[in-house]
Amino acid sequence: MGNFTKPSMAPRVILLSQSVMLATLWLISLSFSILWAHSSISCSYKSLCRRALLSGNNIVLRCDHPGALWYFTSILGKAVFLISSIHNTKNLPGGSLLLVNPQPSQSGLYSCQDNHNTLTVEYEIDFQDVTTLHITHKTLDQQPLQNETLMLGGEVLIFTQWEPWQDCNLCGVPGERKRLGYCYIEEPGEKPMPCGLYMGEEKLAHSRLRPELQVEACLVPYNPAKETDQPYFIFDIYQLGKLTDSMWLTCPLASIYRLGFPSYRKPGSSSSPPAFMGSVCRRACQDVHLARVPDAASQLGLDQFTATVPVTMLSTLWLLLSLSVPILGLYPFVSCPEGHKCQLALLSNNDILLECPLSRAHWNYSFFISKKNGAINSMASNMEITSGGDLAISNPLPSQTGLYHCWEENSSHVTQFEIDFQDVRSLHITHNSLEEKPLQNESLHVGSAQLIFTRWEPWQDCNRCGVPGERKRLGYCYIEELLDDPMPCGLYLAESPSWSSRLRPELQVEACFVECSDEPFAQLGYVIFDSFQFNEELESLSLLCPLASIYRPISWEANKIPLTWQNELSGKSYNSTLNLATGGQQLQIFQPAIYRCFVEQELVAQFNPMATLELLAPPKRENKTQALPRKADLVPLKLKLVLLMGIALALGLLLFNTLCSAPGKSRKQMLLAK
Repeated sequence: MGNFTKPSMAPRVILLSQSVMLATLWLISLSFSILWAHSSISCSYKSLCRRALLSGNNIVLRCDHPGALWYFTSILGKAVFLISSIHNTKNLPGGSLLLVNPQPSQSGLYSCQDNHNTLTVEYEIDFQDVTTLHITHKTLDQQPLQNETLMLGGEVLIFTQWEPWQDCNLCGVPGERKRLGYCYIEEPGEKPMPCGLYMGEEKLAHSRLRPELQVEACLVPYNPAKETDQPYFIFDIYQLGKLTDSMWLTCPLASIYRLGFPSYRKPGSSSSPPAFMGSVCRRACQDVHLARVPDAASQLGLDQFTATVPVTMLSTLWLLLSLSVPILGLYPFVSCPEGHKCQLALLSNNDILLECPLSRAHWNYSFFISKKNGAINSMASNMEITSGGDLAISNPLPSQTGLYHCWEENSSHVTQFEIDFQDVRSLHITHNSLEEKPLQNESLHVGSAQLIFTRWEPWQDCNRCGVPGERKRLGYCYIEELLDDPMPCGLYLAESPSWSSRLRPELQVEACFVECSDEPFAQLGYVIFDSFQFNEELESLSLLCPLASIYRPISWEANKIPLTWQNELSGKSYNSTLNLATGGQQLQIFQPAIYRCFVEQELVAQFNPMATLELLAPPKRENKTQALPRKADLVPLKLKLVLLMGIALALGLLLFNTLCSAPGKSRKQMLLAK
């Protein structure tokens, strides 16, 4: 049947440094422009736009052509580079280009071309050195730079071209606003140019060749019509070390191109709110609160990080995590050496990522059953090419068994994946402790030389440590002919479909016990706390364990009692049901309890029964124009505040108890709570 390279497969997990406060949400922001994670500039179709920007500040160059190719020509030379060779750039899924911390040396021409090598837009950018930024404040009677003339082969004028004032960074109270100014040079009778583009390769040390930033006081009324809701506010903690007298705090979503301010109290408040206890970074007149909470908050059990999301269920956050899967690495993945053809079997309805070793990858497919074939643009809606060129497949179907190959223009190397998505609905599950036996080898037909057997994957790690646990392994249906290499059943029978009860994948479970090691298998980096509530119309609910997959070790608890595969398969699980087709990723529950799920022995989520009290939304700003409430109206408000403080204290104690009593390894965790 031919020689094939065995693909490598491993679970991909998120590695989050505990010194980075908002890694998760920043990664999400790379995929969602609505989070305003980066400022962007745009240019008309087939136009050349000349701009000055500041170095050291992220920027997105817009090009609305998915799969666009970007080229760069430096002002220091005429060589043209493919953008993928520049380390601090990233091609975004929609075709735009992200430059992270651009340097003055990256000034030059950025050209965007579509898949047919047609030029769509060009940006000629001067990244002026932010380290030379001249900053003045009007209230301090500080003056901006004055115009000057220089002799550069003739008399030229150096001046500052100012951007419009940004909006006031506060509303309803005194604030500040700023504007940026860029160094420009103008020759008589010519259009002015940014200094760096005008100078080109010529280097001239002059104190006037620098950008500016000017600040002034402002006061604007609160306008509800201009308010923008941002669906989360974030808490983090910090601690000064013995050898450090200070440290930097970073405000997520902030940029020198946007308004924003740091504060140690909420504007309009006479004192800091007791539940916040820290500096607050806010974008003006918007309900996005990003707060750094000092180490005293750890006494409430918030060991690393808290992000409070004002929504009822986990679905919003989990949707964001799922949609940004190419960046977060939530999918298990398979890889194949460049230029090889890899043949493998996988399970249907379980997400997978096919890695392409080519930097500018295109994907084609050929389905064996339906005989459909084509390019990625015509593929099913459950497939997407990531920004890195890999192919993410969500809930693959058995009918999508076939050949997937990635290729690169102007290259003869083609990497191919021949995949049999075996039907997970026919999965044969056995447990060694129940004396259940796996499937036996059989002949495809009576008297035939084709042998049907199960090719087993290695055992996964034990799903718990320090206490009795379970581990599982997957087995795939293969057919072997005499003197030929075995093939996955779906690939072997693609041309001549046949039915047999033996043509099915397997999953085997057994008991295990391992000691906890000091180093966890995967530093997942955060824990999600969610709530649920039964009502009269719902007899059951389905809980989803983030990061879980049938290809990874998973375990669940209900009120600290393990929910085991053995009880599930023996019919002794009465109040919940594991979804076997997802390897336990989903849990159907029939009564309230505190449910916790673990991935690779790490606690990743806890689901608590929701009380009948209403969930509190983020606080809205006080409208200064409204009449003050009557004294009688303040009584229920005070009662609500007392009740809220009591709930916050109880929640803190609950979280402290939860994190301290988590089975397995103890570690610092980032907490996502509602």
